[in-house]
Amino acid sequence: ELLVERALVHPRAEIARLCSSRDELPEDLGCPIACELMKDPVITADGTTFERCAIQEWFSTGARTSPTTNEPLENLTLIPNHVCKRLINALMEERSLTA
Repeated sequence: ELLVERALVHPRAEIARLCSSRDELPEDLGCPIACELMKDPVITADGTTFERCAIQEWFSTGARTSPTTNEPLENLTLIPNHVCKRLINALMEERSLTA
């Protein structure tokens, strides 16, 4: 039994590390619509960041409001969020180096 416990120490530690790292994803880097890490973050007129394809799909339904507040948006212009994109890229690079 002791040999089995010793053999499982590394896999258990790795599983715990992977689970905790997944839980540590900054909430602000996830799309409020898709609930996933963004690949192409854009900012709407109210200053909220969304995944581009998710907010475009929202607008394609005829919606002219923010999905997070339901308040009307002044316009439907989407501005790339370069800072958010850099943070996501840095996070992904860091995780690939530590994985």
